[in-house]
Amino acid sequence: MVAASERIEPINRRRLGCRLARDWLATLGGLHAMSAKRIFSIGPVLVVVAFFGILVLQPMLGLIQEKMNDSRFATFAQKIAVTDHIIVSMWTHYPSAKEMSLSLTGDDAKRVVKAVSSGRADRRVYKNEWLVTVKFLAGTNVLGEINVDSHLFRADGVQYQDGTYLPEHKEDNGVLTDLVYRPIMDAVEKAETKELETK
Repeated sequence: MVAASERIEPINRRRLGCRLARDWLATLGGLHAMSAKRIFSIGPVLVVVAFFGILVLQPMLGLIQEKMNDSRFATFAQKIAVTDHIIVSMWTHYPSAKEMSLSLTGDDAKRVVKAVSSGRADRRVYKNEWLVTVKFLAGTNVLGEINVDSHLFRADGVQYQDGTYLPEHKEDNGVLTDLVYRPIMDAVEKAETKELETK
């Protein structure tokens, strides 16, 4: 009897081990299938969440960028407040490239500083060339620089509108157009015409 039980017990242990191994593999396969199903079902949800997240964050990022631009422009306006003269320059197109310039001092310089400092951000898209450069100086110290196209100007890569420009008043073109843009354009045109006539 003892010898028979000793022979049976190892056989039962082997069968039990095989059964446990099969059960463990079956359980593992079921978990893997469940995880695959979860990944498949969560994927579209993540895409939707990301899409709506972008829609929500985009206006917030725009507001943050706007606040940063306003802060930089306020600092720029403070710097040019002590301007005592302004240099306006533009290059001729043909026949030879020459830099033409004019200087503004006194009340004219103060009016230009005021027009720029009161500028309003303009996000509309225009076909601007930004050919006119305006430098604000105190003595020989350059306080700041902008590019001008009619009543629009660009400072630190941001487009603004002359604070004195009123589109509803057609007879009023704004300070930048009257004191900066038109005078330098006229000077360049005269220089180009004169050079062509002497050829």
